[in-house]
Amino acid sequence: VLALGSIFSGKMLAVEFSAPGEIREAMGEVLNQQMYDELTTDAADFAQITEENDYPEFMVTHGYTPASSPDDLDDEALDYFISDTIPMLRELDENRPDYQAWREERLVSETAVIMAEMPVMDLVIEDLGAIDILFALFGLATAYKIGLGDG
Repeated sequence: VLALGSIFSGKMLAVEFSAPGEIREAMGEVLNQQMYDELTTDAADFAQITEENDYPEFMVTHGYTPASSPDDLDDEALDYFISDTIPMLRELDENRPDYQAWREERLVSETAVIMAEMPVMDLVIEDLGAIDILFALFGLATAYKIGLGDG
């Protein structure tokens, strides 16, 4: 039990320390200059909206929903847009950082969100492979031999 616990704990530490770097690397490919330019344009366009009734049309025309018309938009998508996207667009319009500052801030915040939403235990289980099973068997065999006194 101690051998398996030690192996699993080591795996948890390895994943906990490597996951943020891997997430940042993956997000770094997405958070590019084109996305920044599109978001700053969207933020400027959104700043012109004065009524909440115009949100569905903005979402459709700017690609914030897969719906093809404002009438097809569901309440859940609209609620998410209001609670998550609007604050981001307003912040981007009011305090327009340069690309590098925006990218670094998004990398930090997105990594934190992903790490919070996906517990380390889930990442460890997802990352388990044949080599881990082999190490577990070696650990159990060694612990068994030590326990027998043949060590």
